[in-house]
Amino acid sequence: MKKIAVIFMFLICAMSSVYANEVVVDTYESQDGIEIISYVENWKGDKLIEVYEELLKNKHGDEIEYLDRVNLYPGESPNGNEEGIYFYTLKKLKLLGSTSIEMEKGSHIDIYNMNEKNKVEDFARVLSHEYGHHFTIYYLAKNDKNFFIDWTKSDFYKVRQGGVYEQMESGSGVDHKWLIEEICAEDYVQIYGSLTGKIPVDVFDIEDKRNMNVLEEDQSYTSSAYNIIPQENMEIGLAAENPNVLNYWSDLSGIAPDVEIYSIPEITLGSRNEYERGYYSQIISWTGSYTEYGDEAKAYTLVAFDKSGKWFLPIKTVYKGEAKEAVVGTVMVQDNGRKKYYTDTFLGEDLKLAVVAVGNRGEAVSSGDYVFNAEDGVLSFEGQEDLEIVYSEMEIKTEKGIQEWIIEFLDGIMYRFFNLLEKIK
Repeated sequence: MKKIAVIFMFLICAMSSVYANEVVVDTYESQDGIEIISYVENWKGDKLIEVYEELLKNKHGDEIEYLDRVNLYPGESPNGNEEGIYFYTLKKLKLLGSTSIEMEKGSHIDIYNMNEKNKVEDFARVLSHEYGHHFTIYYLAKNDKNFFIDWTKSDFYKVRQGGVYEQMESGSGVDHKWLIEEICAEDYVQIYGSLTGKIPVDVFDIEDKRNMNVLEEDQSYTSSAYNIIPQENMEIGLAAENPNVLNYWSDLSGIAPDVEIYSIPEITLGSRNEYERGYYSQIISWTGSYTEYGDEAKAYTLVAFDKSGKWFLPIKTVYKGEAKEAVVGTVMVQDNGRKKYYTDTFLGEDLKLAVVAVGNRGEAVSSGDYVFNAEDGVLSFEGQEDLEIVYSEMEIKTEKGIQEWIIEFLDGIMYRFFNLLEKIK
C-alpha cells in the first residue's frame, strides 16, 4: 500500500537496506512470524534457529510483535563502520494540539560480517544492541514521546543528565557515543540484554604473560568485550549503577529489570619494586563489588585509558575468589645469564585507570576514573561529577484520553481510505 502524506501526518523512517540484491541462502520462520534470513553460506539450517533463540534471550514484551526479521549478511555494512543496523518506521500524527507517535510493524535488524562469525557468541552483543534500539524506540514513542519532539523535555533527558553532558544530542554531526539513541540501546544491553553477549574475556597482565612465556606475542581486544567496555560511552555512568536509570526503563516499558545493584570498587596502589635503569613494577589493587545481600561480582577487569578517551587497553581480568590485583610496569627475564626487561607500552603521565566489575546477571559497574602517574607512583581519584538526582517515578497512564481516542479513530479511517484507493487503482 502506498503512503500518502496528509496535512497532519508524516513518517519518520530509517534508511532502506542496500543488500536487496543479495541471494538468500536459507530462511527460518518462527511460530510468532519472525524470520531469520541468511545471505551467507556458513549460517543456515539449525544455526538460524540458534539465532532466533538468542534473540529471545534479550528480555522483551509487546514490542517484539513489531519486529519482522533479522537479516544476516556477509561483508561490511553500507559505510563499513557498523556490525549491525536497525531499521524502523515511526508514524507521527498531530491533531487538536496533541501529538501521537507510534511504531509501525515491519522493523528489522541487519547483522554484517557474518561470513567471519561462526557461533552465536561472536555477535550476541551486537544483536542485543540492535534489539535494544527496537525495544527503547518502541517504548519511548509510547510513553516518553518528547524524546522525538524535543528531547530536552523528555524524562530520558532528566535521567541521563542531558543538562550536564552538553555533548549528548541527536542528529548528524554528533559523535556516535554521544547520540541519545545509542545511549538508549546501550542502556538496554546492560539492563535487559542476553547474558551470551556479556561473557567475560580473559586478559592477562605483564607478569602473567611472563609466566605464560607469551611476552613477545601480540594480543588484541575489541570494545565488544563487555567486561572491558560495557557501554560505548564510558564518560557517563553505567546503566546498572544508577537506580534512576533502572527505574526509568522499568516504568517506561512495564518490564522489571532482572538485575541487582552492586557496590562501586575502589582502586589503591600496592607495593612497588624498583629495578636498575629506572625500571619498576607496580601492583594495583581494588576492592570487591557486592550486592546488598553480600553476593560478590563474578569478574573484574582493570582497564587503562588515555585522558582524551581516544584509546583503551585492558590490563587484567580476575574472577571471584582470586586476588584483586594486577601488575603494571616492567618484568625481568633471565635469558642465558642475561637480563631482559619487558615494559608495558601504555604507561604515561596522562594514564587513567578504571575497574569494571560484572555481576552474576550481567550487571556492570565501574570504579570511575583514577589518574595514575606511573613514573612517580601516584594515584588520584578523578571520578565523575556528583549529579543531582532529578528523576521521580513516571506516571504511565493506561486509560486513553479523548484526544487519543479521536486520533486512533481517524487513523483507522485513513487506513481504510488508503486501502480503498489502492483497490481502485
